[in-house]
Amino acid sequence: MEKYKVSKEKLENKEMVWNSFMYFLRMFIPYEDNFDKLTPEQTPPVIAFVYMSEVFGDGHLEFVEVYQETISLTKVMEAITILNIDEKYNENLSGIPQDFYLPEEWLEEDEEVYKNMFQPLDDILYGYEQDEIIEKIEDYLWEHKDVFFEIV
Repeated sequence: MEKYKVSKEKLENKEMVWNSFMYFLRMFIPYEDNFDKLTPEQTPPVIAFVYMSEVFGDGHLEFVEVYQETISLTKVMEAITILNIDEKYNENLSGIPQDFYLPEEWLEEDEEVYKNMFQPLDDILYGYEQDEIIEKIEDYLWEHKDVFFEIV
């Protein structure tokens, strides 16, 4: 189990724990090469953070394109459930077929088709607050500090 080494003072409140989590995440970038080093307890907030960052930034299509080899939609839905994030996120994700896979080589005209497929899901998600996901991740990190951080 890999942990981020941090002083006790850096874990005094949720905001400080969140900042330390950002350093923890940097240990695993690129995620594709290091994802298997995460423990089952470490995985949910990492998945939720990666999903939130990609989808709120560039939409579901970008998330699937970048992470389809590493993070399945089922794993995202499991992380959302474990973190007690509102079920509406999973309802939205259920609009994507669980076995959906982007071909490695797809034509420029295919991009419009995929964008049109994902746009309604993006529109729904953008109506939600990103802060809710962050708050749930913070709560989880606060309760599981010992799983992510080694006090030095």
